[in-house]
Amino acid sequence: MNNMVERMKSNIKKNYLFSFLMNMRLSSGLWMIYMASKGMSLTQIGFLEGIFHVTSLTMEVPTGSVADLFGRKLSRTIGRCLSLVSILVLIGSRNFLHFALFMILAALSYNLESGSGEALVYDSLKYLKKEDNFISVLGRQEAIFQVSSVAALLVGGFLGTYNDSKVAPKMVTPVKDLGHILADSGI
Repeated sequence: MNNMVERMKSNIKKNYLFSFLMNMRLSSGLWMIYMASKGMSLTQIGFLEGIFHVTSLTMEVPTGSVADLFGRKLSRTIGRCLSLVSILVLIGSRNFLHFALFMILAALSYNLESGSGEALVYDSLKYLKKEDNFISVLGRQEAIFQVSSVAALLVGGFLGTYNDSKVAPKMVTPVKDLGHILADSGI
């Protein structure tokens, strides 16, 4: 019984960490510039953004059923794995269809994660008989989200601006190499 209480408390702390790491997207302020540098027009980028949102809208219920049927943790894990796959697709993208696939995978990733975290936290609080704390826990999570998002924009922008420095190429080159490997392999 005591072990289960600790696990439920741990779910809440892990959710804070998950939220911080998930929103530490260094490419947040750069993905449109990246797509434009790969030949996408502003119109195409707008269509790609539309593909993301239409996919997200149409897949919200089906992906929610994954969490209901197989568990919230598994849904989040699959979402994170799809996020990684989507980034690999983005790195290797050469044309509109590749970028569309990136947006579809990114939307599915987002949908698999959305709601699962909140439901997991609520279930944990309910087990602990502290459901009344749900709004304050979500408030802390939102603050963590905002801090990590701003940090990601600043760090990502810095790395994007100073990509000719001695530090950035060492961080970016392996990613570029992976992109070339993926492109050469036809992925």
